Amino acid sequence: MTAVAEQQTIGRNFNPQPGIRQFNLELFQQLNEEYKDKPIIPAPRPKADSSRLDGARRWAEKLDKRIGMRGQRVLEVGCGHGYLSHVLATEYECDVVGVDIEVRSAWKDLDCENLRYINADISEGHDLAPESFDRIVSLVVWEHVQHPYTLLQTCRDLLVDGGKFYLRANLHRGATASHRYREVFFPWSHLLFDDSVFYEFYEQLGQEPLGPAWVNTLTYAQYLHYFEMLGFTVIWEHLTQRPLDQTLYDRFNDLLSRYPKFDLTTEFFDVILNKHTPTKSDAPTLTKEIKHNDAFLRATAERLPMSRPMDETTAQEVLDLLNSPYYRAVGKTYRLLRHVAHTLRGSKLSAKYPPKPQ
Repeated sequence: MTAVAEQQTIGRNFNPQPGIRQFNLELFQQLNEEYKDKPIIPAPRPKADSSRLDGARRWAEKLDKRIGMRGQRVLEVGCGHGYLSHVLATEYECDVVGVDIEVRSAWKDLDCENLRYINADISEGHDLAPESFDRIVSLVVWEHVQHPYTLLQTCRDLLVDGGKFYLRANLHRGATASHRYREVFFPWSHLLFDDSVFYEFYEQLGQEPLGPAWVNTLTYAQYLHYFEMLGFTVIWEHLTQRPLDQTLYDRFNDLLSRYPKFDLTTEFFDVILNKHTPTKSDAPTLTKEIKHNDAFLRATAERLPMSRPMDETTAQEVLDLLNSPYYRAVGKTYRLLRHVAHTLRGSKLSAKYPPKPQ
């Protein structure tokens, strides 16, 4: 392919034209060959039951250190084969309910007195009592949930006031979100290629045709917004990020530049959520540690696309949120900065200090 042809790129949904790069099986295989010696996941974890049990024990230890698990009433959402639920019940003296939309054969062998497995989508209905759990845990499941807000709402209702919720999820725009990294070695394959090309690729390997795994498209900023809407407080967070593959990004800039680089480099997030039912006596927390002051936001506004401005009342609300301790981290993300950008364009509002509570 000539340099001119390489630069003449189009999106996946356009009709192919002569001399223009096509996002087809040939290009897919070419990229996979290029990344064969530097795969996005060099050593995928084994699928053996012994490995799952060891992994469950490691996670149980982490959870106990982070949120205290011993003797707690625990709900595991998306328990899968059930090993973590089993370890918490047998080694940490927890009363555990593990729920999953698919029945697993291992449940029968792992079942014990203080452990119950439930085959259900609890976002659509359940028989669990409100506020009946001290801890909720969900590990790399939420990305596969079709109604993530509704399920978060369900978990909030099941958690006691002051209870803790540990949530780890994969993000759609990350390099490995296709979940096909055992055979597909290059990053962002699901963003570059249609599902049909994945099917062709697996057929060429002589395997059952597979597309990329179904992953909802929520960004981390959207998750944080959902948490705030539901009254959760983020008391700890960790982002799993990888350096941007600049060479591949430049090569497919026409497609990949549609996404913020923050999203392309963020694979997973881990958060600990605390449920707190607000009372009338609760007052907004104020702080003078303002990272995102007016000058910074205005400078950011100059670099971001504008849309219809908000009214000044809404604009002030957004600025107050950014000035709160909760939103200082959120303000780093593209989505909120974009909102702030078009509220500040032409506005004299100041983000220096939030107003005093009435």
